[in-house]
Amino acid sequence: MLSHEDNRLLAETGPGTPMGELFRRYWTPVLLCNELPERDGVPLAVQVMGELLIAYRDTDGNVGLLQEKCPHRATSLVLARNEEGGLRCVYHGWKFDLTGTCTDMPTEPLESRFSDKVRARAYPTQEAGGMVWAYMGPPAKQPPFPRYHWMDLPDDQWESWKILQENNYAQAIEGGIDSAHIEYLHGTLARAAEGRKTPVAIELETTSYGYRYAAMRKAGDRIGVRITPFVMPWTTFVPGAYGQTKIWHAWVPKDDGACWEFDIHYNEAKPYDKKLRAYQWGFDVDPSGRKTRNLSNLYLQDRELMKTTSFSGIEGVRVQDQAAQETMGRLVDRTQEHLGTTDLAVIAFRRILLNSAKALAAGKEPAGIDPSIPYAEIRESAFDMAPGEDWRARSPLQPALQAR
Repeated sequence: MLSHEDNRLLAETGPGTPMGELFRRYWTPVLLCNELPERDGVPLAVQVMGELLIAYRDTDGNVGLLQEKCPHRATSLVLARNEEGGLRCVYHGWKFDLTGTCTDMPTEPLESRFSDKVRARAYPTQEAGGMVWAYMGPPAKQPPFPRYHWMDLPDDQWESWKILQENNYAQAIEGGIDSAHIEYLHGTLARAAEGRKTPVAIELETTSYGYRYAAMRKAGDRIGVRITPFVMPWTTFVPGAYGQTKIWHAWVPKDDGACWEFDIHYNEAKPYDKKLRAYQWGFDVDPSGRKTRNLSNLYLQDRELMKTTSFSGIEGVRVQDQAAQETMGRLVDRTQEHLGTTDLAVIAFRRILLNSAKALAAGKEPAGIDPSIPYAEIRESAFDMAPGEDWRARSPLQPALQAR
């Protein structure tokens, strides 16, 4: 369990908070590329880590991300005209480009240089993997962009999704790095019964990007191993054998009581049925990103199905996960927990984030932003091994990924 002080430190990510300052040191997914489908199109309001922002695609096709309020008199730039390479406020016509520079101030005299003194807060962006990423930290500390291996796959072998999750980001990540719930929350009655006979064992290894852990289960005379990386500060991979569809997750705070879940489902070997995948995982959302199966309708849990087949009675893997995490409350009280042996990865997640936030406040650079880290080489994996065999030997880290 955590103290009230550490629980609050872990949860709060707004500007000026220790965790917020830590998170702003990393490239952050903020929206899907298809949310800005056209040049000079409609601006989009976005909230990330408590900041209200406006995203837009300019005349040249580049994505800008500006503060929501016009620096003049605070009218929202969501109403702005998107034209000729920038956003023009509808109140007085002041115009800002994607760097935040005021390029036109029609209410001032022609000879005025006042526009040189006015800037909108703006963040650099990149598009990759179907997502728009932003760097929201100190410009002098901007790290290299983390280019993952799945970003270079053919279009028919991956898909991106974004879902609003109505609880603090940390609860979502803790679900993503928890292997012990699979047989139960995602399982049938038969699978849950089998899970009771073969409890999972967890071992963990620190890396340059965060850590990875092995979840091991007995399978006859073999040991089934699933290796899950946690990449600072909010990313996990879901293991799968080659030829299976895999998942990259990122849970980015919207505010302290909700987060954006960005999912990339990809298959390194072949195309896959994206519509079927969306149905199986429960990616049915309204225009705001909220699930149609949510807390207000108890996730359409089927009690009759629970009697015959489904352990949870909830359909859709992501709906199941979010049901477990959202019903904890928007911010769970971790002082009331009782953690077990399978919570090793959860404990490590909390420790690395809390220690990193405190260390950054003291002037120490956090893990995962070193330019030498080859993000394209970070991999999950799943395999069988003999009892007594070392999973690290079967899945060795290259030197650049080893802890420093």
